[in-house]
Amino acid sequence: METLGRIGRADIERRTLLTTAAYSVAGAALPLGVAGEIQGRTEHAVRGGVIGAAEVEAVRDMVARGEIGEMTGWASLWGAPSATVDSHTAKIYARVGDHAAAEAHYAGARKRYGSTAHQRIAALSAAAEGRAQLKQGQIEAACVTWGKALDTMTGIRSARARKSVQSMRSDLAPFRSRGARSALELDERARTWLREAV
Repeated sequence: METLGRIGRADIERRTLLTTAAYSVAGAALPLGVAGEIQGRTEHAVRGGVIGAAEVEAVRDMVARGEIGEMTGWASLWGAPSATVDSHTAKIYARVGDHAAAEAHYAGARKRYGSTAHQRIAALSAAAEGRAQLKQGQIEAACVTWGKALDTMTGIRSARARKSVQSMRSDLAPFRSRGARSALELDERARTWLREAV
């Protein structure tokens, strides 16, 4: 069993982040009666030195079995439990640098939100999925996914969508300067979207 004396500050910060994230996931989509169990399991995982991501996955599995009728009030505003949990889980993995896992969960969120009335969240999930792909060196895949994000953003006017498209353009800059065709084409679409979003 690890003790705090044997693990580094980065490990402590990572576990604190994952603990907070697990609470967030649980609070976002679990029935209130299950929240105490999740809190106990997460605290035990952190005290015992278990990597927090495994516990987050356990929380995710529990939530995935939930129904929208069981969700706490504000959480149901973001759609089905599985979509909400995929989105939260993706953010956790992106934050700790596991971009492949983040990509998979953002893709899940995008697909689940895509068939609902949550077009903006689907678009933001696609944009984040593209960024996770880029972090793995997959520029072509990122451009395709970002193209889907821009398609989904048609008619959406929000500060978060605008910021997402601006980030997309910043991430594309090194590839634009090298003349990468997919980056140049996508950047033009993003620039047009920003101009029309005013």
